[in-house]
Amino acid sequence: MEDRGKARAQWIDRAHIFFLHKCAEQAEPLRHFPPPPPPSTIMLRQSLGLLRTGLGRQTGLLPSRAAISPSFLTVSRLLSTEARAKIDGAVKANPLVVFMKGTPDMPMCGFSRAVIQVMQVQGVKPELLKTFNCLEDQELREGIKEYSDWPTIPQVYVDGEFVGGCDILINMHQSGELEELLLKHNLLLPLEENKAQA
Repeated sequence: MEDRGKARAQWIDRAHIFFLHKCAEQAEPLRHFPPPPPPSTIMLRQSLGLLRTGLGRQTGLLPSRAAISPSFLTVSRLLSTEARAKIDGAVKANPLVVFMKGTPDMPMCGFSRAVIQVMQVQGVKPELLKTFNCLEDQELREGIKEYSDWPTIPQVYVDGEFVGGCDILINMHQSGELEELLLKHNLLLPLEENKAQA
């Protein structure tokens, strides 16, 4: 049974590499191939990372960078350098960052609302919470997903590190981990002020 699984995995790897090689040969690959379903897109994204870093070429299985059409790599880049720098700057300049749909006063999805409510229940200092409305900027909305390698919004960052989305934040809140993390980074109001606001 293991041999069959191993053989299938090798066949999938070879087919995937062949597909990438054929895409790389095309001057305008997106016009020649229909959009793949989401799992294929994920495989393609990971392979593009291999192409960009050169890891795939070390084995000789992927074509050299010179053999790849420049338009292929340009079109395939999902997050521009400017967008990455902008997101990176925002995440590192603020102690607590939430990329959400809407604003804290008017969240535009239930998950974003839940994250803001958890922050309020925890007693986060309002002046330390920086939010970005992903609905106002399409590049930010798609770019933040690639930046964190996390497919959904909202996304929470504490001290420059990605914490997670709504489900993870709620689990951390329920287990007490979130309070520990926020206390460690001095993001919570003193207990007296927190009780007064409630």
